[in-house]
Amino acid sequence: MMKLVDVPDSKSGVLRDVWVRLPLSAQEMKANKKSYKINVIIALFIFTSLIAISMFVKVRHSNSPEGVFENYKWWITESVEKWTKDRDNQYYNKEKVIDWYETKDSNGVAPKDNFPDFIYTEIKSALTLIFDSQDLSSKDPDQTKEIISNKLNLKKNHIVKLLENNQEKSFVNFTSFLIDGTFYLFLALTLLFFIKVRFR
Repeated sequence: MMKLVDVPDSKSGVLRDVWVRLPLSAQEMKANKKSYKINVIIALFIFTSLIAISMFVKVRHSNSPEGVFENYKWWITESVEKWTKDRDNQYYNKEKVIDWYETKDSNGVAPKDNFPDFIYTEIKSALTLIFDSQDLSSKDPDQTKEIISNKLNLKKNHIVKLLENNQEKSFVNFTSFLIDGTFYLFLALTLLFFIKVRFR
């Protein structure tokens, strides 16, 4: 707080009006300290909220048909890179890879069971192109990976529609509903928090 006071000039001794800062009272210091704490809490809450919202958006996208398509495409293209290296080194052939996907474990579950039938069909199509196609036999892993990725992109709309139909029959639909419900509940709690701080 500032106050106008009369202060004698150091040379002439004439009184002059000078603004001086008065020391804060105990009540004012307490109010400033409280305001500082509230600002810190709000800043931390906003930072945490932004991180949480970002995570919600990523999780929601990964559970959408487009997000699931991208996950499957990543799996296939990364596998393509490995298969191409194995082909060039004569370490694996197509039959060995298919045997791995279709061999059941002790629980009666095969790796291919982790994929919808139409995705496993795309995996086998990529395998056939890598091991049987003359066009790809001279391509390095990065080139082959790009070619397969482009082929999958051309089929994206069709695969996404199949994934949408698949989700309607699965538990994933409930998962998306749960994610949305949690997100909107979080937004409601955030709004209540700011209202409480505003009228405190």
